Amino acid sequence: MAKRKKQPSDVQQLLQHMWHRVNKPTNSWERINHSMHQALCLAITSGYRFEPDDFAVAYEAFQGGHWFTAATNEYLYGLAIRSVNLSAALSFEHWKGRPPFIADDVGNRKRERLAVGSQFHWKGSRVKVTSFADDHLTACSYKDDREGKVAHLYLITPADIKVDRKQRKEFKAVIDRWSLLNPSGFEKQFRAWAAKILKRGDGDLLKSWHWTSEDLDAAKAQLAKEE
Repeated sequence: MAKRKKQPSDVQQLLQHMWHRVNKPTNSWERINHSMHQALCLAITSGYRFEPDDFAVAYEAFQGGHWFTAATNEYLYGLAIRSVNLSAALSFEHWKGRPPFIADDVGNRKRERLAVGSQFHWKGSRVKVTSFADDHLTACSYKDDREGKVAHLYLITPADIKVDRKQRKEFKAVIDRWSLLNPSGFEKQFRAWAAKILKRGDGDLLKSWHWTSEDLDAAKAQLAKEE
């Protein structure tokens, strides 16, 4: 018995329709490439359910090398995240072989995938994602709000993000316990930390406060004394 041929997904059917309707001798490649890109954007923002291989098929079956570039690739991934189309984001990650980079306090979301342009707090500073490699992303903090001069450049892996989250969670548990046992003693130390952070120029104290390993060790030592 012959194996039943797999039917194209809704996304692939949309792309096929655009490809055959626009891809005529009278049309320029510029128009074709623009139309295919817009069709894929429409599928993402309209909430089409993407199959895991949809991005790969879009690239391979419709001459994606002409309308997929490094810049448009990352734009499409960011669009999937901003549009809350998880299936599209997953399909992109499957195509690129890229793990998701999921951080806390991304924009106005408590936890979200990172894309080029995403902003989140890292090592006590507000940073912006500028690019991705196979196993890490690059994020920069800037010396002023205009994002002119880079203050620090960070190469961050998914494992780094998980370690940072675990450390902040552990620190919070320690200081919560410490503040209950000795509110006045904790407040004094809190003011000292706050002074150090504000001196560094970070305006949003609670979000920009990054607990270093030294801070965590100091808090654990103090908590041991209180208990």
